[in-house]
Order: sequence, then C-alpha cells, then structure tokens
Amino acid sequence: MASKRDHILKKLSEIKELPTIPEIVFQIMKLIKDPNASISDITRYIEEDPVITAKVLQVANSPLFRGAQVITSLNYAASRLGLNEIERIVLTLSLIKEIKGMSKRETHIFWRHCVSVALMSDVVNKFSKKPIQNTDPAKDDLFVGGLLHDIGLLVLKHYFTDEYEQVAIVCEASDAGLYETEYDIMGTTHAEIGAHLAKNWALPAAIIAMIEFHHEPDRAPDEYLQLAQIVNVADFICNNQGMGLSGEITAMKKFSESAWWQLGLKIEDVPAMLEEVQKKSEESLLLITIGL
Repeated sequence: MASKRDHILKKLSEIKELPTIPEIVFQIMKLIKDPNASISDITRYIEEDPVITAKVLQVANSPLFRGAQVITSLNYAASRLGLNEIERIVLTLSLIKEIKGMSKRETHIFWRHCVSVALMSDVVNKFSKKPIQNTDPAKDDLFVGGLLHDIGLLVLKHYFTDEYEQVAIVCEASDAGLYETEYDIMGTTHAEIGAHLAKNWALPAAIIAMIEFHHEPDRAPDEYLQLAQIVNVADFICNNQGMGLSGEITAMKKFSESAWWQLGLKIEDVPAMLEEVQKKSEESLLLITIGL
C-alpha cells in the first residue's frame, strides 16, 4: 500500500501547471557566474524585459537607494548600487512576478518572508567566522537558496489544500512546528517538495540542498553544509522577528544550535545583527511592494 508521501509525490509528478522559473532568472544566474560577462552584458539582457527594467529603476530611485541624482538607466543604477545589488533586485522581482498562486495578501506575506531570509542570509554570512566571499559563486547561490527556501509551501497550499489545512489546524491548536507537523500528517515536508520542484527546474545542486535541508542543515552534504546552516539561522531570525509570517503559522520555532556554533556566530553580535535585520526588513518590504 502506497504511503501518504508516495501519494503526494505521485500526484505532484502528474500536475502539469506547476510554477516555473522565469527564463530571465536562469540567464542572470548564468551571466553572474561568467567571469567574462560585463555590466553592459547583464544590463543589456535585463533591458529586454521592459516591465522588470521599470521596476528595477523604481527600486533604485526609492529613498532607500537613491542619491542626489535621479537614476534613469540600468548602467547608472549598476554603477551606483553595485552589480550584485542589481542582480539580486532583478532575481527577486522576476520571481515575484511569475510565481504566485495565492491571494494577494498571502502572496505578500509569503514573499516578504522569503525575500527577508535571502537578505538576512547575507547578514548571517557576514557575521560568521569564515564568510563566503563575494568572489565565490556560492554567494549568489546563497541568495537564491534563501529566496526559494519555502517554495514547497506554495505547492502544498495550492495543490494539496485539504492536507495542508489539517497541518494548519494542528499547528494552530498546539505548539507543534510546521515542518514536524507536515511530516506527521503527510509523510513529507515543504522542504522535500520544494527540493523536488527545484530539481525539475534543473537548479544548481547547492540551491536544491539549501531548500531541502534548511530545517535540518546537519543532514546536508558536506559541500553544502555551510549554505544550509546560514539559511537555517536566517530563517529562524526572520520568523522570530515576524518578517513575513506575522499572524500566520510560524514555519520555524527553533534553529540548529550546531549551525550557530559551527558558523562561529557570537551572542554579543546579536544586537548588531538585529540592527541589520531592520534595514533588511525595509528593503524586503520595498521589493515586495514594487514586485506585486
């Protein structure tokens, strides 16, 4: 007899309208990793999508980023904000534009959290004892992994509504965590479903690992352990600070203590990290507001 997990995975494989990753995301990820790609190469590609271009300029001219002069071109925006910031804005806005499947309110809450975790991953990495450097391709994977870590929740809420409602009822009536309750009721989790989706999208193995192991980073393969640990801690901080999930089921009630210590994070750094949380919260809210 097939298990609940087998039933869900079988149904998942039969769904034809699953969310897809926009082509611009794949191309930007490819250009980011190309050492021969120039700022002009990347901005030229972005400009092929006038909607995304307009939204990037809107972000660049917001009070959070704008200087004394109005930014009127992507090249100028890249020189002012930095290419890494432009790439992240584009990836975020492109995913928000294409991957929805919920009410506007739920979509706002969901992406506020995911964008916050992606940005917070930078903070956690910065305060770790051996931070991943900007020149390391894994740094870009870290941002995307944070952005997509909860993508499995979208699939469960949209395509497995009855099962997910059972999970929600148990979580709301008790102190049980979402991840653990999913496994108890469905035999699978949003992390496994998200990793399954990421494999279908042919995303890099590092991003798949961050999605699959963001609740249990110690289970991640050694080469992706640090990435999974960073997303785990970032996810907990964002949940703890109510960034995106306020009033909803809290997805993570605890984090991996071994991740905290292995990353070399210090209790005395918490106030400075929380200060950066507030800055990242403002940035995530800006991106979500413009993206939706």
